[in-house]
This record gives sequence, structure tokens and C-alpha cells, in this order.
Amino acid sequence: MGVPDHSNPWDKTLHTILSSLNEQQLLATKFDPTQALQVIAGPGTGKTKVLTSRVAHMLLKHQISPSDIIVTTFTNKAAKEMVERLNLILKDTDIPLKNLLIGTFHGICLRILNKFGHKIGLTAGWRIVEEREIDNIVNEIIKKVPDQIRDYANSFKRTINLCRPSRNGDVWEINAKMIKKEISKLKSNALLPEEYENEPVHDTALAYFYHKYQEKLNELNTLDFDDLLMYCFRLLTKERCLPHIKHVFVDEFQDTNSIQMDLMFLMAKGNHHVSRGITVVGDPDQSIYAVSY
Repeated sequence: MGVPDHSNPWDKTLHTILSSLNEQQLLATKFDPTQALQVIAGPGTGKTKVLTSRVAHMLLKHQISPSDIIVTTFTNKAAKEMVERLNLILKDTDIPLKNLLIGTFHGICLRILNKFGHKIGLTAGWRIVEEREIDNIVNEIIKKVPDQIRDYANSFKRTINLCRPSRNGDVWEINAKMIKKEISKLKSNALLPEEYENEPVHDTALAYFYHKYQEKLNELNTLDFDDLLMYCFRLLTKERCLPHIKHVFVDEFQDTNSIQMDLMFLMAKGNHHVSRGITVVGDPDQSIYAVSY
């Protein structure tokens, strides 16, 4: 690392950070920020330390602006703890960490949609629908379902099972939890109701419930949590909203689903045609990038 120039507070801070790392952690921390890196390690091996050190290294050594970095965490608590760590190790600098885009995928997508959602037709003033509202909406749709849809859901022609035995077990009834689960799956594939209905193979009953459910959300000018990812995905595939982003970090990478993976690559495109600058941190069961520790 060489002898730090203690006349420069950033060099001193950087030296302090790097000198606290072991050889493997140092390799990961200093790895080229324009490339893709996966850090593979089990519990208690310092994954969070490497992640925060790598973020700090990019801010200090490469002088990347905090607003040009995205950090996704599995929980809001983890995001808060990471910000606290960064604030501690960077306390002697004037780096504006408040500009760092850090949070869960849902939280980051919320911020992106708040700023750019109008580009895909989201109406101003939209809000996140509460879970109790979702339950009321789905139960009301079930209550008013046409006989032909109910019959289809209970027939052998169905392609997806939306029914469960009644409490006394004598009949099968359309189940709200099953409907919500299947709609969530469709949204994780970024499919709108009309797109699902046009799929060569689709379930008529599910298509009906999805259409009615989304129609009600639109009427209330609300989004559910799955919408945050779906609409953000659709936005970023249509509009280059994040041309300034230089690096995307994903913590607990093993817990990401397909749409979160797609969002990671879309966010990491910046102003390039291909995704660049990605760091994922996960457990030993994951291994998709060349450099790891």
C-alpha cells in the first residue's frame, strides 16, 4: 500500500481502512470498480466489512461520487447498519454519504419510480397499497366472481390451481392467498394482465383475477410491493434513467430473485450498452463471477 500521505485526510482514512483487512479482503476491496466481482464467504467471515470497505475505497481512491453508487441490501435494518459503518469510517472526510442510493431493492425502486415513474404513465400522487387493502380487494373480487370463472377454477381445464378445500372439507373454494401468490409470480416476470392474457398458455381464472386486481389498484392510484420491481424494470428497459451510475452493490446475493437480477444489470448499465461495475456478496453456494474469496 505504501506510506500514506498524512497531510491528506482522505489518504490517511484510506490507509486506516486498508490496513484493517486481511489479504483476501484487501484483494476484493481493491478490485477494479469497472468490472464484475462476486465475494463468496460464509457467515462471520467479514462480508459486510468487505462491502463497506469496497464502497469506501471507490469513494476515496477512485473519487466516485456517492450519488453514482447503488447499494442494495436484504433489509432496511442492514442498510441502516451499513450507513452507520460508512459514516464511522469516513467521519474525517467531507463525502456526502446522504447522496448514496442504499436500501432494499423495493426501497430503491420506490425512489426511482417517485422520480421517473411518469415516463411510463404512473399518475402523480400514487401510493403503496396496504396489505389489509389488498386482502379486501382480492376477497371482494372472489365474492363477485362470475359463475363461469368459478366453474373454470374448479374444473380439469384449469392450468393453475387457485382453490383449497373449505373448512369442513366438502368443497373446494377459490383461495385468496393462492391468487395473491400467483399474481406475485406474474409480476416477478414483469407481465401486465393484458400481456398474460395474450400468452399462448394461460389460466383463464388467474387472468380474470389479475385483471380485476390490477384494475382496482389503478383505480385507487396505488402500487403493491411487487409493482415497485415490475414497473421499475419496465421503466429501466424503456428509459435510460440512471446514466450516471458507475457501480452497483448487491448484498445477500443468494436471496435475489430473477427480476432483482435483471434490475441489477439494468441499473449497472449506466451510460454503457452493457452492464459494468457490479459487486455481489453472498454465501459459499453461489459462484457466478471469476474473482472471489
